[in-house]
Amino acid sequence: MGMINTQLTGDQNSDHVTTKVDIPAPSGRGEESDGTAEMIQTMHDLHSWAIEEIQAQEAERQRLVKANKIDRYFASRGSPMNGLGIYFVRSAERYAINPYLAPAISESESSCGLVCFAPFNFWGGLAYRSGFGSWEESIDTLLNWLNRYFGSPQSAWDCPGYCVPSDPWRSNTQGVLDAIERIEI
Repeated sequence: MGMINTQLTGDQNSDHVTTKVDIPAPSGRGEESDGTAEMIQTMHDLHSWAIEEIQAQEAERQRLVKANKIDRYFASRGSPMNGLGIYFVRSAERYAINPYLAPAISESESSCGLVCFAPFNFWGGLAYRSGFGSWEESIDTLLNWLNRYFGSPQSAWDCPGYCVPSDPWRSNTQGVLDAIERIEI
């Protein structure tokens, strides 16, 4: 560390002596520090972590709100997929797809899984005539398929040709998507 300068000052008529000390700031060149820089960095790191934690908690809260909307819609329809809302949401996030789109498709194609033409095939995928082993497998397959063919659709209007004739299907499916989105939680 650099030189510390001290200077004694006093008044001839007083018993009081003042010591003035000049301590140079650390230069960052291997000199010892008083820990201020490290403390500031630690506080910055904690602040950044706290912000990230708050953002993660808010994102999870939003996921749960969306999942609850899906589950409420499925419950109102007597769907066997009720309770899978969080799975729809998490799967949709992987592909950046609107989480209400697959549940809306399930209404249009199978009355929310009540009338599937093959086991667990709630979305009418004709290439999957043998069905699926679970709802989760079917959800993942649909979202992957939507992503491959339509990118990251946010509405039924982003899925031209999904079902022929396309326009009535898209209108009905979008109406369900909008209804799910409007559910109050």
